[in-house]
Amino acid sequence: SNADFAEMMEGAFPAAQGNYEVMRRLAGVAEGSELQGKTALECNQEWLNAVSFSKGCYLGQELTARTMHTGAIRKRVMPVMLVEKEWEIPTSWTMAQQVQEGRDDMFAAEILKSLPQFSAASIGGLMAMMMGALENIDASSSLDADEAAEQTEEAAKREKVQKQAELLLEKMSGIERGDKIVDTQDDKTIGQVLSTPAPGTNVVLAQMRLDRVGLTTTKTPWKKTNKVRVGDTEYRYLPYTPIWWPIVDSETGKGRPPEPIKTEESPEEKVANEEA
Repeated sequence: SNADFAEMMEGAFPAAQGNYEVMRRLAGVAEGSELQGKTALECNQEWLNAVSFSKGCYLGQELTARTMHTGAIRKRVMPVMLVEKEWEIPTSWTMAQQVQEGRDDMFAAEILKSLPQFSAASIGGLMAMMMGALENIDASSSLDADEAAEQTEEAAKREKVQKQAELLLEKMSGIERGDKIVDTQDDKTIGQVLSTPAPGTNVVLAQMRLDRVGLTTTKTPWKKTNKVRVGDTEYRYLPYTPIWWPIVDSETGKGRPPEPIKTEESPEEKVANEEA
């Protein structure tokens, strides 16, 4: 019921004046000063219907049009979840790594992408579960001894996870806008923080090199075990694409239209095609 859902979500995120900033960052949308010094395409403006390629004029139109029609996009603004190095990585990123390694034949390849894709609500729910902010609500009025013991054990596990999450958020409170995101395997800068995490979240909005998150061709693919350094602290980094992103072309970094869905022909269509 709605009441149960409200009770379950209570405490998932700290109280705030509104959830706009939380949802915006989880959705991967940059605004205001976060856009300064970047091209429209690096900020995904063409996917937000914020730039036109058929009319003008506007500042930077020539560069934007030339990049769109003849160039390639190497960096884009996107959300990145930071977690402790010891944390278990969710299945979505494990499957993404296997796709990037060319082992997507293990699954239904047609529904998999090189990175997980989430809406703001779904990544928020996943983040809350990872941090132990959600708890199961038992609607029954009484529990037997085994059920009570199981519930106590689950509560202890959740409390442990919550303490780990508090330590992570405390570390991340030191992240500042403009901090470089450095891959520890080769000490190269692969991104820059544009927006620090909203209160109670472990997702930053960053400009990332597409080759280092597995969206374009690279010799150093993203792996779930890769670590980055932000400031003086190391994390594992879990990039994801927002639900409103199209499929990203692995050669150009641009969006490409989805492939048409194949449907089985009806008997009438088969006859018509045979006669044609």
